[in-house]
Amino acid sequence: VGVIVVAVAGYAAYHQNQENRRAEATVALRQATEVYQTAEESLFDTEKLAESEESLKTAQTQLQEIYEAYPNSTFSDKARYQSAKTLYYQQNYPEARAQFQQIIDQHQPENQIYSLYAQKAIGNTYEQEGNYEAAIAAYQAKAFPPTPQLSPEIRQFVLASAKFNQALAYERSGDPDAAGAAYKEIIDEFRTTLEAGITQKSRELIEEAKVVIAAIGEPLDISGAQTLENEKRYYDAYVAYTDAIRTYKVNKDITGGLTSELRKQIGSFEKEAMEVISNVQNARRADEEGRESSALYSYDLVVEFEKLGLSRRLYENALLHHKRLGSAQ
Repeated sequence: VGVIVVAVAGYAAYHQNQENRRAEATVALRQATEVYQTAEESLFDTEKLAESEESLKTAQTQLQEIYEAYPNSTFSDKARYQSAKTLYYQQNYPEARAQFQQIIDQHQPENQIYSLYAQKAIGNTYEQEGNYEAAIAAYQAKAFPPTPQLSPEIRQFVLASAKFNQALAYERSGDPDAAGAAYKEIIDEFRTTLEAGITQKSRELIEEAKVVIAAIGEPLDISGAQTLENEKRYYDAYVAYTDAIRTYKVNKDITGGLTSELRKQIGSFEKEAMEVISNVQNARRADEEGRESSALYSYDLVVEFEKLGLSRRLYENALLHHKRLGSAQ
């Protein structure tokens, strides 16, 4: 019994010590981050530039102390990443690059997002040094470490951003053709992901339509909708299912017999359906008329770009640069 008591007490002491260390690391990282963020915000203020440079050095020292004191921890990865950024801002690109690489090699599994941004930052360091060949290689998708625990949408967002940097590096290295191809990849991937998002949204909404149809409990003419669904034309199928439900409601409004509960359920479905269908129609019409901004606005209302890992700003910039290069040829 004495051995068990001692063992339990020892575990409790170890656990408490770990909790204390985590608390200390949390406080230290928060304080260092505040210094770092203040310095970063002052970088573009000429009146505070000297102050910012001193703050960067202070933050770098504090952050280094954290990742050295708490190695192999979630705190270490964040501290090292911010420390590497302070070195980057101080134009110490080789040392910053070494720190970013260490994050890629040694990060904790739950911190895979830092490894992604660290790889992109390595490309940034080469770009700042004017080594565009190395930057282009660093920005390639295959250069990024695997991130199985990270959502594919986050990975797609970071890689698209890196692809844009790669296109700029191609331009600066005097290769407009490769730059144009890179911009085109961003544009095509955005459009492909957008269409996939509309398809997925339509499939989800079709299931909602089927719930309403089941609640109706009466035969509806949905053969056309089912055919479209079988053909995997999911958006068109959703429109057809919606039309069938609306037709049923209109007929019941004439003949009567629609319960208040079912009327409420159909009304709720109909309201969402009309919003989605209207937004898709507006987006596609704007696309056909060349009103890019209006089209993107309406598409975003339907699928929410961020949930798909898409950046409207990045897409529009890629489109702008691609058109510019095309007109220059």
